[in-house]
Amino acid sequence: MAEEQRVNTFTPEEALTQVITLANGVDGVDAVIGLHEGLVYTVQSSRPEFEQKVDEYVGHINEMLTLMEKRVVDGGGKAETLIVSSRERGLLIADLGERFTAVVVGDKNVLKSMSDSVERIVGRNLLRCPACKGIIDVHNYRCPVCGKSIPFTSAVCPHCGAYTPVRECPICKTPLRLKPGSVEAAEREELEAIAPRARAPRAVAVEAGGNTVLDFIVGSAATLSYFVVTIGTGIDPLRAVLAGLPAILGIWLVLFWGKKRA
Repeated sequence: MAEEQRVNTFTPEEALTQVITLANGVDGVDAVIGLHEGLVYTVQSSRPEFEQKVDEYVGHINEMLTLMEKRVVDGGGKAETLIVSSRERGLLIADLGERFTAVVVGDKNVLKSMSDSVERIVGRNLLRCPACKGIIDVHNYRCPVCGKSIPFTSAVCPHCGAYTPVRECPICKTPLRLKPGSVEAAEREELEAIAPRARAPRAVAVEAGGNTVLDFIVGSAATLSYFVVTIGTGIDPLRAVLAGLPAILGIWLVLFWGKKRA
């Protein structure tokens, strides 16, 4: 009981560490940015150019956080996680509390596969193995079909589409069955049978050649900023879309199609 209480009361800094641990073990993640009060707290990235220029783009990310704060649901309250995506790339933004924010940058399908675990980190309600009680939300799993590393709690591979809901606990090796929002013990025979029953892989999206993660952030920030300003000032959303569509498309063409022709 004391350990369960501890799991549910970790600090924003510990939550950020958990997001980084999860993201660093998953194929398709380009970077994790930790922000505190809108300033860079930490950067974890496999792309040197991202770390070198991240300060230039913090303002754009903060514009996205402003949009996140404005996304109010019926009855009040603000969103704690948000995925912003375009083409194959995306941002997963998580409000960890006390002005700490985690921003994961990468393949949009990979971010969607991570979102449930990140939401549980935000809510301080992580999944644990029923046998050893270890936290499994921060671990990863290697897809038996395509070999990519994916979030442990994602039953569907975001790279090839294989469905493998039964796997061993990464800590104690107990067979586990993944269910929506929960996990339960499974029989070892199910592990042996799951690989042949994996669904046929779907087509893997090809990343936009020649474009950087920073290009994506600039384009997304411009798009979001336009709609935050127009809708925030009372302009009809449909008219805002129709009026701004040419300019927004122009930005994306310059960033992506224009660079391919260079």
